[in-house]
Amino acid sequence: MSRMASLVGAITGLIVLVTLLTSSQVVRGSGLWSIGQSLIAARYNHVAALLPDGRVLVAGGYDTWNGGALRSAEIYAPATGMWSQTGDMASPRNRPTAVTLNDGRVLVVGGETNSSALGTAEIYDPVTGTWGPTGSLQTVRGNSVVASLLSDGKVLVAGGSTGVTLSSAEVFDPQTGLWSYTGSMNVPRYYAAAVRLQNGQVLVVGGGNGSGDLSSAEIYDPPTESWTLTGAMTHTRFLHAATRLLNGDVLVAGGDNSGGTASTSAEVYNSATGQWAGVGNMSEPRYLNRLTLLPSGEALVEGGWGSGGTALTSAELYQPSSGTWTSAGDMNAGHYLHTATLLQTGEVLIAGGFVSASTTVLSNVDIFHPDSDLDGIIDTIDNCPAVANANQANMVHPATTPGDACEDPEPDGVVDLIDNCPDVANANQANADGDEYGDACEQPQCVTVINH
Repeated sequence: MSRMASLVGAITGLIVLVTLLTSSQVVRGSGLWSIGQSLIAARYNHVAALLPDGRVLVAGGYDTWNGGALRSAEIYAPATGMWSQTGDMASPRNRPTAVTLNDGRVLVVGGETNSSALGTAEIYDPVTGTWGPTGSLQTVRGNSVVASLLSDGKVLVAGGSTGVTLSSAEVFDPQTGLWSYTGSMNVPRYYAAAVRLQNGQVLVVGGGNGSGDLSSAEIYDPPTESWTLTGAMTHTRFLHAATRLLNGDVLVAGGDNSGGTASTSAEVYNSATGQWAGVGNMSEPRYLNRLTLLPSGEALVEGGWGSGGTALTSAELYQPSSGTWTSAGDMNAGHYLHTATLLQTGEVLIAGGFVSASTTVLSNVDIFHPDSDLDGIIDTIDNCPAVANANQANMVHPATTPGDACEDPEPDGVVDLIDNCPDVANANQANADGDEYGDACEQPQCVTVINH
């Protein structure tokens, strides 16, 4: 791509972002929420997958409460903020499982139609925008399995329920398109959570077994195809969310912990010791929530089902350094049974879902724009954040880490963003008398530092 084309693309993306933020601001917390363009089709219990080029695939789900399962799919383009139709799946699927493969294609497996559970799978090709068949599961698992992409590019699927809770697991090989049984879990479970650890093993935690919610956890080891029980959580959890933190530990938050009671609790799994420890509680109880790790190392929890019997609009950020949660503002709409996708920009795309109070299926889209240094400038347009991010303009010395506003070309020991008298004039100079010189260049020279 030419430099001019890159510049045009960057300007187009910035115009889209500024338009969103100026026309649809919602609430500022440790970031800002904006309203995105609505889905083409309202849906819940669907899946979303990030594609290699930064676009997002959304597929399947239900279009009405207890309505018809969808075979339709659509694509979100962050560069334009628009959705477009793409090819339909061969089978309508409610609550399937989706995994982006190492080659950029997307595997969608299982789920259910309006009347029965599915054991079939299909693969989406983002280059052609079409779906193709692949091998079926060895065991039909319903819509409540866990799945994880393994280090070797294969896909692990475990558990589920079709009336009987399953402990069996199987692995998909993209090279052959076939599924094969692997070792079974020690505990049958469905609606658990799965996270791949830094060492390539997979942690599966919580869920239900038909007679109650679980606190147990176990680890799958791909080379030996075996499962080992590890430390149990401090709470039972069902319909919870989990994510791996930057240090390799695993954060679990929310969930149903006693037959329909949403939880505020959260805990962290220490991958070195195999033990769990409680951390600060969220401000609101929630289950069927989503949990997304941000580039800053914080984790965003949003939406879900609250104690008031409706979908939540609130969002919170987990701070690993303190083990506490802070407000991340409110979405425009309450979302549960929705999807949350981390975009390549570091923003989070919230799509669809359900609102119980009005039995309305949503086409609503909300987008979270992080502000990791809390300076009132969201990371995507912050040229010198306290926490470095990939969105800093960096044209002066592209090989260096800091963005342009963090450069010090004089060098005088003061980065341009707070340099009152740089060799090269810039918009960050304080200029009290309105002339062409910054205050630090005036006579007598009096340096004023603006803290960032």
